[in-house]
Amino acid sequence: MTEFDFSTLIGLVEHYSPSGSEEAAASWLVKHMSSLGFEASLDEVGNALGVMGTGNKQVILLGHIDTVPGEIPVQVENEILFGRGSVDAKGPLACFVDAVAQVGVLDGWQFVVIGAVDGNAIHSERALWWININQISLLLASQIIGIELRWAIRVLHGQILL
Repeated sequence: MTEFDFSTLIGLVEHYSPSGSEEAAASWLVKHMSSLGFEASLDEVGNALGVMGTGNKQVILLGHIDTVPGEIPVQVENEILFGRGSVDAKGPLACFVDAVAQVGVLDGWQFVVIGAVDGNAIHSERALWWININQISLLLASQIIGIELRWAIRVLHGQILL
């Protein structure tokens, strides 16, 4: 059995980030993504961006970093992580970060992981700001609805050939 590194997920969950107060979590994520080999930064509206590669085929992996209010003590019991955002939506975001870090740079491809802020708010314009100003090819977004994880895959411009 392979041992997994859950530092991305645990680090995100340890940073309390209700909608409108995501700065510490976003800054931590930028620093962490940099340590994993991403070119990482905060954009103009506070989203955490991690870029891997420079290819013409661009894939955006979007998850939100904010949570609903209310702190839950972060703890691991019987291999189960408890803490605000561990499922919605820091879990999927951490998976995006770790998957791209594991794949690394691929010739012809650019992967952009976005830890979007204000994604739980009724009007999440800040979460979609980066996507709206760039010409991207494919968007993969995660969102928890009820108890189901839903994935949205959308081809925005042109065509991606795998």
